[in-house]
Amino acid sequence: AFDETSDWIIPMVIAIEGFTIDTDYFRQFKYQKASLNYWMPGISAFKELGGNIYANLTLLIPVGNETLTDFYGNETDGFLIGLAPAQGIYYIPKSNFGITLGIGMYQRLLTSKVYKSDFGFKAEIGLKF
Repeated sequence: AFDETSDWIIPMVIAIEGFTIDTDYFRQFKYQKASLNYWMPGISAFKELGGNIYANLTLLIPVGNETLTDFYGNETDGFLIGLAPAQGIYYIPKSNFGITLGIGMYQRLLTSKVYKSDFGFKAEIGLKF
């Protein structure tokens, strides 16, 4: 909820991610396919910088599993856990409804055998309701 007297917002977050890993990348690990499935509980806090502009600090904990397929078709499952911080700047309207925009950086550190880390930039669009 948005409190007009506070310069902090702590919303509920739903994240959808997708990524493709080049097949050549797997050869160093002797796998032909990897499937990673995880959910990421955590916190996301927004601090008002002025007007409708906010700084964002997010800390999520990816928890799930990975299924690895070797070149013989054998599959192995493994537990996956990690750390996923992100930082950014957002435009959030003061109204109860509206479009939000954000840019920032993200990091992923995972216990995966083939996808141990990821660092990058992100652009986001959302709906405030």
